[in-house]
Amino acid sequence: MNPAYPQPLSLHGLGADGDWSTDLGACHLVGRTVITRVESFGPDTDQDGVLVFDALTGQRHFFEGGRGPLGRHPAGGHGRAGLLRHRRRPGGSGWARGGAVPCPAQGFRIAALKAAGPTLFALLVKARGTEVRRVLGLDPASLHVRFDCGLIGSEPTIGVETFATDGQTMVFVGSPRDDSAECEIVAVDAAAGNRLWAKPVGTHQSHTVAFGHVLVRGYERLVAFSLRQGEELAAFP
Repeated sequence: MNPAYPQPLSLHGLGADGDWSTDLGACHLVGRTVITRVESFGPDTDQDGVLVFDALTGQRHFFEGGRGPLGRHPAGGHGRAGLLRHRRRPGGSGWARGGAVPCPAQGFRIAALKAAGPTLFALLVKARGTEVRRVLGLDPASLHVRFDCGLIGSEPTIGVETFATDGQTMVFVGSPRDDSAECEIVAVDAAAGNRLWAKPVGTHQSHTVAFGHVLVRGYERLVAFSLRQGEELAAFP
């Protein structure tokens, strides 16, 4: 949509392709490129897959169909677009246009991906037993591991958004004691992976990064931290 006028710039699904059964979801914006999960795509083929198109012109870059249930975490950056696909075997994941990509750590599966600066961050979860999480920094071209941020506990659950970034700093939530009431916010340098700071936040509900600040919403209060130093700037009960 054009934010200044109530009119669409481009239209996909909802009859735009001649089929009202097409469903779009889990959209992710990278620059002016939109990556979205698609179900029942097209009037004839009725495929599930990943649709990538230009947000301003509506020009379709590609549609990649696939088999099996699609995940809920589209990701993109550095000329790559992907969507996690559920696999029966532990540790499996999938990328649009490129086939299956194995999990970079044995005994884990990929749960989420987020691009930040020169790094593609991967949230891993243990494939068996307690779903302990781990954060890796990957090279976006080769998908090789650049650095390991280590284990970050099993809480909060995967349904909670883990990553937030301004492109230079990556901020994620962890639980050193595997207790949902004792979460912490961790900031690392997106290029080098070194930890900048970590702050306890109690029960984590959400966090966002904007204008050099990290805003964390917990169960009892809202807290603002400086992004690079981790200084607590304000708190609201």
